[in-house]
Amino acid sequence: MKPADILLFKGKRGSLVSKAIKFLTNSKVSHAALAYESSEKLIEESLEGVRIFDIEQHPDRSNTIYVMRLHPSKDSMQPVLDAAKSYFKKSEPFALYNLFLLGMLLLYKKFTPGTPMQKVMCKIFKKLAAYIIEYINKHKHPGKLPMVC
Repeated sequence: MKPADILLFKGKRGSLVSKAIKFLTNSKVSHAALAYESSEKLIEESLEGVRIFDIEQHPDRSNTIYVMRLHPSKDSMQPVLDAAKSYFKKSEPFALYNLFLLGMLLLYKKFTPGTPMQKVMCKIFKKLAAYIIEYINKHKHPGKLPMVC
């Protein structure tokens, strides 16, 4: 691995959250991290906030992990690594409320017919969710940038 490679985790075995994420997003993966500073380290957002792990110590290391690299890249990935380091130093919080709102939107989208009305409602729900997230972040985490993987 190289610094700034993207690690996509298939998910924890038996984890209902991982299963729900994969089901609602129609994906094989439920978590992402970033290779960080060396091939042995990764940086990720978790319930505890941004953290750095030795890959050998990561709880999901025994599951399937896909490694993605942006190609071709004329530009350095240093700005991405600098942003990750900044998030870590600032102890940016996990955006749990964002996940709940996104989950509700994805549930609605998955279980309602794909009609023009559904498309309009999804646009309204997205705008409403963005407003609610901004409000929650402003009052619960002032001056912070809550994030998810």
